[in-house]
Amino acid sequence: MDHAIPTITSPAGLVVTVSYDIYRPTPAEGNVAHNLWWWWWDAGAPTYGLQWDQAGGQTLPNGWNSGAGSAPTVFDRYANVTMVWDFTLMKAFSSYDGVVVDNGIPINGVTSLSGWTIQLGHDSATGSGAGLAYIDNFSITVVPEPRHGALCAGLCLSGIAVWRRFARRR
Repeated sequence: MDHAIPTITSPAGLVVTVSYDIYRPTPAEGNVAHNLWWWWWDAGAPTYGLQWDQAGGQTLPNGWNSGAGSAPTVFDRYANVTMVWDFTLMKAFSSYDGVVVDNGIPINGVTSLSGWTIQLGHDSATGSGAGLAYIDNFSITVVPEPRHGALCAGLCLSGIAVWRRFARRR
C-alpha cells in the first residue's frame, strides 16, 4: 500500500503522526508470520518502521534505529500503531497496542515528507506461505508546533469570551 501526501518541504516546527489499526491473524500451522514493513518515502532517520515477526515475534515501530524498543506482536485482533515525528523536539515516538515502544529517538536528515508505504513480505525464501494483514483507520496528521497551537487556542478562547460578553448584554 502506498499513500502519497501533499509534499511537506520543510517539516521544521511540525508534529507529524501516522496512525492505523492492524489485524494480524495467527500464522497457519507450519508457516511463520511475514515481516510487515512501513516507511516514509523520503530520506532521513528514522523514516521507517518494521514489524519483525519472524525473529522473536516482536514489533519494532522504528526498526533498527538506535534506541528503538519493541513489544510482543498481537495476533487475532486489531492493535493500534501510532508513530509521531516531532520536528520541534527533533525526536520520534511510537506506541504499539497502547504500549510506548519508542520514547524520543533522535530525528535527523529529514528535509521533506511526501508519502508512506506499508508492505507485507519476507527477507528470505523461508517457505512461509502466504501472509495476511488488515489495515484500518489509517491517517497521517500534520500539526503546527505547540506554541502556535497554544496561540490559536488563546485567540479562540478570547473570541469566545468576547462573544459571551456580547451575548449577555443583549
